[in-house]
Amino acid sequence: MELPPSTRWPTLRGYPDRGDPYRRFLYRYYAMLDRWPAATTEHLDSRFGRTAVTVAGPPDARPLVLLHGAGATSTIWYALAGLLARRYRILAIDRLGDAGLGGADLPIRSGADLLDWLTGVLDGCGVDQAAVAGHGSGGWLALRYALAAPDRVSALALLDPVDCFDRPRAGYRSREWALSLTSTPARARALVRWESTGVPVDEDWLELFAAGTGVPRQLPPRQHRPSAAELRSLTAPTLIMLAGMSRVNDARRTRLAALRRLPGAEVAVIGHASHHSLPYQPAGEVAARLSGFLGRTG
Repeated sequence: MELPPSTRWPTLRGYPDRGDPYRRFLYRYYAMLDRWPAATTEHLDSRFGRTAVTVAGPPDARPLVLLHGAGATSTIWYALAGLLARRYRILAIDRLGDAGLGGADLPIRSGADLLDWLTGVLDGCGVDQAAVAGHGSGGWLALRYALAAPDRVSALALLDPVDCFDRPRAGYRSREWALSLTSTPARARALVRWESTGVPVDEDWLELFAAGTGVPRQLPPRQHRPSAAELRSLTAPTLIMLAGMSRVNDARRTRLAALRRLPGAEVAVIGHASHHSLPYQPAGEVAARLSGFLGRTG
């Protein structure tokens, strides 16, 4: 699977310019990219705009698409990519309209637009079918895509997904809403530190998440959870990993809701992990479960 030539954004070295929020964001972004295994960042054009995809792993390996949560950027997958890139072709996509290296030409106004955009990105990558993993709101997108395009998704993995099976905790939702009204680096840091109480936070990623508040974003309206009837139509084998210390989801309640709505799914609770830390802090356990699941569904 060969990707088209890319025009990489210039890497920024030295100290960030404190007067330029976007330059500060780029500095933090590339600092996180330096922690990936041997990887390249490609830029694909579609009718919605330019999308950045970080690619690692053998070109002829099974493709594994990674979809990040709101504001996290694709760089949050660095630890999992380091463990899985030997066996899979990793395609970590920056969601268009969110903080990242992409640039939107058309606003993404709905969930349908998001699905059309993702189809265009996969087509641009030359991927007809892939395993898809999503974290947080990226889990919602991965699930919706598996429902809308079942022939494109060979396996589905959801990491502490949001708005898929149960409602998020009220305490987190209120803090998230406050951040959306007044988005500042300090508020972004405070949200993650509060949610990750008792769990180590990657400080480099946290600074990138905070810097993303200075980047213009055009996120679509919040989408509703899939109905029970829609979930019954899901054909992709599904693995759900919940963060035991998440302050976004109630792990016990979400596990029961997922098993009730998707009785054929594999559901695991990663005990010492928060919502925001799940893609990197327990990466060894997450990678082992994901790799075993993909091996069984290959």
